[in-house]
Amino acid sequence: MAKGHKSATSSASSATRKKHAARKAGGTEQQLPLPKEKKKDKGKGKMAEPRVKLFIPPSKPVAVRPDPLDSLGIAKQLPPELHIVLRRLAKKDSVTKRKALEVLQTAWVAPALKGGSDAPAIEPTLATSLPVWLHHVPSLLLHSSRRIRLLAAAIHTALIRIPTLCAQLVTFLRDAGDATQVAAVLGSWCMAAEDVDRQVATHARRAWDLVFRSSPASGSALRLDDSARDLLLAFVQRALFDPAGVYADLNPVQPVFVPSLPAHALPHGKGGARHVPAPPPPAAKPVQEEDGVGRRPEDEEESEGDRNGRLRVGALGVLKWTLEQQDTSISESLSELLTSPLLWTSLYHGPSPPFCDVDSSSGFIGDSQPIVRKVSWTVLLSLLKRHKAAAKNTYLEILSHAVLRSAWVEPDAGVRAVMWEPLLVFLTQFPNSWELDLAATVLASKSEEHNATEEGDGEADNASDASGAHDDEAPAAQAGTQSEAYREFLQFLQLGCHGSPIQGYPTVVVVLSTIPRSILDAAARADFLASFWAALDGRAFSSLERATSSAAFLSALLECLILLSKRARASTTALDETEAPETTAVVGEQVARVWEELALGRLRVESKAAGSILARTLASLEGVDEALFSAAWAPIASTVLAACDAAGNSTGLAFLHQLALLDALSGSIHPGTALSHALTTLVLTSAGDLAEQCMADLGEKSEVPDSDGAPAFRAPERLTGVLQTFGTIVFGNAVLAARIDALAHEHLHALLSSTPALLLAYLAQRGDVVTCSRIWGAMLRAVASDPSLQVLALSALLGGAEAGVLPPYLRPAADEMDGLAKLLVEDVLADSSVPDEARLKTVRRLLETPDPFISRRAASGLLHSIIFTFSEKSRALMRSISSSEPESVLPLRVPLELISATICVRTDTALSVDVRAFLPDIFVFGYLFPYCEPPDDGADELCTKAKQIWQVTLSAEAGLEEQNQLFASARAALRELVSGVDSRPSPEAILQVVSEGHLGSSSDVLRDFFPSAEELDDILEALPSNPLDPILAIVDPLVPPPSLWKDSESSAELQPYDRAGMSAYARIVHALLSVAADDRRLARTNTWLLRHFLTLAQAATERLMLPAADSVYFARGVAEEALQDIVARVQTLTSFLLADVGDDGWHNAITQAFLKGTGQSQLPGVSGFIATLLSVAMRTDTVRESKVLYTVMQHILNGATPADAEQWVALARRLEKQSPNTALAIVLAIAESALEPPGLARYRNEAAAGALGVPAAKANSDGLRLLRRLACAAPDPDSDVEFLPPTRAVNFMRACQAWVASDEDVDEDVESELTLLFRYLAPILQNVPGAHWELVFDVIENNLENGSFADETTLPALARTLKLVVVVQELTNTNKSLRTDWRERELPILTLIRNLVQKASAVQSSASVPRSICWETAFSIMQELPPSLVDHESLPNMAHLLLDPSPEIAKMAYALLHAAAKKRTEYLVVEAGVDTSTETAKYELPAELLQVVQSALILQGDQAEPNILGYLLGWMVIFDLFNDASLRVKMGYASQLRDLDLISSNFLPNILDLVEVYGGRNKRLELWSVEEYFVQLYDSESTFSPKLLAAHLFYRALLNVPSLISTWWGNCKDRQLSTAVESLTMKHYSPVLIAAELSHVKDPAGVEELAGENWSIKIAARTGEVSASYTVDDQEMEITVRLPPDYPLRGIEVRGVRKLGVEEKWWRGWLLAVQQIVTSQNGRIVDGLSMFKKNVTHHFENQTECAICYSIISVVELSLPKKSCRTCKNRFHAECLYKWFNTSHTSSCPLCRSDFI
Repeated sequence: MAKGHKSATSSASSATRKKHAARKAGGTEQQLPLPKEKKKDKGKGKMAEPRVKLFIPPSKPVAVRPDPLDSLGIAKQLPPELHIVLRRLAKKDSVTKRKALEVLQTAWVAPALKGGSDAPAIEPTLATSLPVWLHHVPSLLLHSSRRIRLLAAAIHTALIRIPTLCAQLVTFLRDAGDATQVAAVLGSWCMAAEDVDRQVATHARRAWDLVFRSSPASGSALRLDDSARDLLLAFVQRALFDPAGVYADLNPVQPVFVPSLPAHALPHGKGGARHVPAPPPPAAKPVQEEDGVGRRPEDEEESEGDRNGRLRVGALGVLKWTLEQQDTSISESLSELLTSPLLWTSLYHGPSPPFCDVDSSSGFIGDSQPIVRKVSWTVLLSLLKRHKAAAKNTYLEILSHAVLRSAWVEPDAGVRAVMWEPLLVFLTQFPNSWELDLAATVLASKSEEHNATEEGDGEADNASDASGAHDDEAPAAQAGTQSEAYREFLQFLQLGCHGSPIQGYPTVVVVLSTIPRSILDAAARADFLASFWAALDGRAFSSLERATSSAAFLSALLECLILLSKRARASTTALDETEAPETTAVVGEQVARVWEELALGRLRVESKAAGSILARTLASLEGVDEALFSAAWAPIASTVLAACDAAGNSTGLAFLHQLALLDALSGSIHPGTALSHALTTLVLTSAGDLAEQCMADLGEKSEVPDSDGAPAFRAPERLTGVLQTFGTIVFGNAVLAARIDALAHEHLHALLSSTPALLLAYLAQRGDVVTCSRIWGAMLRAVASDPSLQVLALSALLGGAEAGVLPPYLRPAADEMDGLAKLLVEDVLADSSVPDEARLKTVRRLLETPDPFISRRAASGLLHSIIFTFSEKSRALMRSISSSEPESVLPLRVPLELISATICVRTDTALSVDVRAFLPDIFVFGYLFPYCEPPDDGADELCTKAKQIWQVTLSAEAGLEEQNQLFASARAALRELVSGVDSRPSPEAILQVVSEGHLGSSSDVLRDFFPSAEELDDILEALPSNPLDPILAIVDPLVPPPSLWKDSESSAELQPYDRAGMSAYARIVHALLSVAADDRRLARTNTWLLRHFLTLAQAATERLMLPAADSVYFARGVAEEALQDIVARVQTLTSFLLADVGDDGWHNAITQAFLKGTGQSQLPGVSGFIATLLSVAMRTDTVRESKVLYTVMQHILNGATPADAEQWVALARRLEKQSPNTALAIVLAIAESALEPPGLARYRNEAAAGALGVPAAKANSDGLRLLRRLACAAPDPDSDVEFLPPTRAVNFMRACQAWVASDEDVDEDVESELTLLFRYLAPILQNVPGAHWELVFDVIENNLENGSFADETTLPALARTLKLVVVVQELTNTNKSLRTDWRERELPILTLIRNLVQKASAVQSSASVPRSICWETAFSIMQELPPSLVDHESLPNMAHLLLDPSPEIAKMAYALLHAAAKKRTEYLVVEAGVDTSTETAKYELPAELLQVVQSALILQGDQAEPNILGYLLGWMVIFDLFNDASLRVKMGYASQLRDLDLISSNFLPNILDLVEVYGGRNKRLELWSVEEYFVQLYDSESTFSPKLLAAHLFYRALLNVPSLISTWWGNCKDRQLSTAVESLTMKHYSPVLIAAELSHVKDPAGVEELAGENWSIKIAARTGEVSASYTVDDQEMEITVRLPPDYPLRGIEVRGVRKLGVEEKWWRGWLLAVQQIVTSQNGRIVDGLSMFKKNVTHHFENQTECAICYSIISVVELSLPKKSCRTCKNRFHAECLYKWFNTSHTSSCPLCRSDFI
């Protein structure tokens, strides 16, 4: 067989095969003898077949717990799916187990339980697999993963609910299962029913109840017998004592199987011995964390300690359940468990329980497991409740030690909460447990002594004494030994019940009652009380619940004191005679300590609670023994009396605390008791003593003042407290009351100045009306007459009145304090901005409670003066528009605060007439001032107070009529503010307040807050009706020349404006517009408002067009956005109102009404409004009304028919003479509507024909009106409508020519109107020959000569002239004959236009929209100027045009200047080329251009913001001048910029700011190309366009003046700025500049400049290098110019690669020249290399070859031939000559043979 071929049969021996078969069958493995090795047959040689090597797999290890799937052969009986699931249950991985349980539940158990169609097939399968489930269920129910436990419990419950499976389970537990497996199933099942997780426990308990609480007759139930219960307890006991072992048994670890190799397979060692491999080393332990706990795998949910605790909780729960099940007796196995000390270590928190001597390898049960200890205490409670007798007889000794030694040292608050009930039950049932614990302590101590004696020498006596003790003699042995439990109990008290005083102290009394006298002797009682106080001394009470904790402490202490006293009195017969005095002394000491701590505030208990506890304690002591009560009351009384002594050391605060305690104490005692009598006696004694001390102190004060001059009466303060607290008792004694009356009367002034509170307490408690009234009158007179009493004393009296201390019958007898009150009010109102806060507070309090102090008349007068002051100041504040700085709200604070304090407290004052008259001002301020601008600090609070006053007033008004009157007065105040231009709030704010509904629901906006229609019409007609400026004729054909204006209105005065810049009329109409825009229905029903809206929109449009003109409607500073909003809203509202005028015949109705003279009286709705408007226009015939009518006509003709328009033409013809402006408005509207009725054409022809009948003398009057009519009737030039027939047009031109040619002076207005008509006539006359074109050109030239952008009167004619020129230029493009005529006159006309533009001021050129239109038209013509009109002088003449405010004009100006810059560059380059001088100063930038960049950013006049675009375009033109300029010209420009410092001080700061370099705001420029920019695409509305243009300019600067930029950067001291500039340059500019330089070298112009014989240029684009080489005699001279990455911030690097025939100093000079030209002189690389080429060429020209080597350059030294012969003058290389001398052995010349030397 070939090598490597597999044999069909195994090569193993028969014995080996039998062994494998037996192992596979499950039998024991037998060691068979190894087969003998066959000897090699050497004779076969190569013919022998090779031995085949086969892999024999090792045998599988036998499982520790055989899986029923294999051991019972169940695997073959199950479906593969279920087989896989059950196999996975044996896996170690938690995730695998969880997924297997989920599949088992959803795919198998749940369908079987639901009883579906698959249930009959699934149920037998589950029955077959039940042994497998019971095999795994113990480990699953106790698994570490909560999810696995929950799934296992749910599946187990579901299986039990299937009857057949439940019966099979019961059979297994009862008969089939072995004891070990049954114990594991029962134990884990029952422990799962007590699991810490509630859901797991619920499922497991439900399953347990189904089996063990059902009826046994059902066949599916089971009753636990003694054997089963013993198995369960055995499992539970093991789970308690060794939880890790139980878990390891349920989850066994498979042993590591190391297969044994056969002997022949072992490797051979030396000598032929077989080498046995060493076992693998143990796995390294995982690295521990810093806290000593290893990192758990991700699938484990708990640590080992947590798992042990959970298992022990379950085991203890089973133990509790077992105790509850065994009601009568305890089984032997359970009793054995309960007697184990190890079990009760579950009560102890630490690792070393003092009551357990048994060692535990698994640790003690309760150690570091609070939850285990909780359950253990519940087990104890069940034992005590269910098996009290057994606990007493059998387990008391071990329980005594465990309970008492565990309870007082428990650190966990949660455990203590569970502990109290079983602890108290145990102690009350078995009080002798203390003695048992003491006996155990004695035995333990003696045992220790015995052990110590045995270990020492000479201690035998002590050992014999200790061992001879007997249990019956325990009390004798206990002498001198303290119980450890009692010591721990004292420590528990010292720690404040271990941090749980609220729960712990109430149990202390119960615990104390269980302690026997043998332990609680006198010394122990002293220790007990000392331990109690130690908690307070050690500050063991939490600050969060300190009051509650202190109350619990005090109650427990005093109850324990009562208990100890009762014990002592109950056993007095058995005690010594000294016991009773000791008990009394202890009671006195403890009560004294309690009273002291309460008085000083260290024991912080509420006075009421403390008094109740003390009263209860004293009553109990009184019931026990009178002596005890006396002992307890004595320290209280002595402390109080000592505090009353003036010489005492008690502080006032402690005395007040004592009074509060006595007050609380008095509320908890019963009359007639000893405590009541003692308290009364104490109060009277204290009051009498204090009264005597007051009399004495006040008498001494009147005679001998204190050393420091300040009264310090302690007795009056204490007497005040006594009277406030016990005034009824004090004044119930007549003698004492008389003494205090005398004190108040005799020392009234002294008491007012020092202790007014004593007088208040006296008045409040005295109860004698006559006496109190007399004292009160004296007090008021004293305060009013003595200024020193008007601060503290009056404040104290007011405080008493506010607190209700003063009796209600106290009133001023006369006007004692009226004058003082008036003076106080005047003072605070006079200095209301910065008032005296103390005085203000006094006035406010006096106004709030005036009755006891001032008369009603005085109170009313004070309120009136205050509210009048507020009204004046608030009105001034709401109308503070007249002042440059708005007034502040600070002066209103004082009066408003006083009004609020008075009305809100005394609402009846709001009904007085004095208050009602000023309430509208309060309303206006409160509701309207928050909307005013600018906001004022502190205004919100004041406005809130004003609103509160208004609301209080409304609520005080009883009737609806009174409220309506109040609303009406507020509306009147708001109406006045709406129309007042000096009003601070805007009309919108007023309307907003109205819309909020604060003035009732019956308000009519138009009626209540605005003028009527007639009033508003009168206001409008009183205003001037002329247009704002004559130049409006440029944009509005209805604007007549100034000669046709009304002279009476030319000098009209300007109206005052409000804060928004509106006059009174504009303010009112604007407010109405806001109302109508919000309420379209109101606008529809009040169409008369539309006329005013259109007038306002017309004025707003004019203001937008002429922002610098004076208007009677709007101020110059009015916001442009507000004007635009007015125009937009009026347009919207007009479209809405005029959209539906009426039926189809309304045009005829209106026109016929006026043609027949009937008027508009019978026209309804919108038709009536139009008729009214037409009537007003006819009556007034003003330009204003005609423009309003024109706007309305535009809307109503939209959708009209030519027949309707014909009727309007007829009406216009009727109105020509009566109302010419009105007629023009109608005609213009019809002409623009494109309806073209026949009457309109006839109207035009008649007007044109009428020109022939107007003589030249009337051209300025009748002719001017005729021209205006004809211009208004002209159609749109772009329409197909013919303006006039050619013949009619020619005749009209002749008539006009006759006017001009006559001797009469034709006004400029006539020429302006003629120019306007020529624009319409030019297309008609373009093919008609005649002299009319000469007239047109003459008029154009005349207007241009007379016109000027500086003279506004000529602008209309100038604008029309420029538009006419544009029309003529357009016509000449298609008309050859006209082009010929135009060429003859073009140059002079364009020259005039150019001169006009050059002379104009850019700032004035765009001051208005009409001027801007004229300016733009001129520039549109300038764009097409012939080249002959643009020369090198055009740039300085037109540089100022860049400053035009219009961006479009500025861009067109740049286009002109760009072309002019080229012209100037060409001129200067030629001049520099022919100039032989070396001066560069005359090649400078125009001063006008530099002025642009220096002044563009400076605000001038009314300029609102700097001209950024003009500034940037100025620099664009400057850099344009560098384009194509020679190096000499560039150097001149750069020198000028350097000398003026424009780059450093002007250019870079502004450009870098625009590019946002400052502050690290570097703008990203990756999306744009910085090397090019199209100015025509500049968007003035975009904020990004200036940044992009600035970025491009920075590129142009780096390209054209790099040396200036580099110098600035090198000198920059701001490191952050220099870094930002460097980063910006390297990122966005250097690559582009380097590429530009290299491309410039490649450019044909550069190539041509550097081209030459023997010259070559090489470019390395990647490295930014340019190499230039010059070849001489096949030798190359080469230099390299390298551009750095941050070029041009850092200069270029010029490196000489190889030099030939040049001295070092010349070579360095050439390299330096290249670098200087590029770096310092702003040259390009081409310029530097060109200079290098010139130097090299000049150096090598006229050089002869060496006569020896016939080369110019020496091959050896690369030098020129410098050694010349003096005879023949030939030159030689030095090295060549030297070689010649050496070889020829002569020093003669090689040519002439003359001596060389």
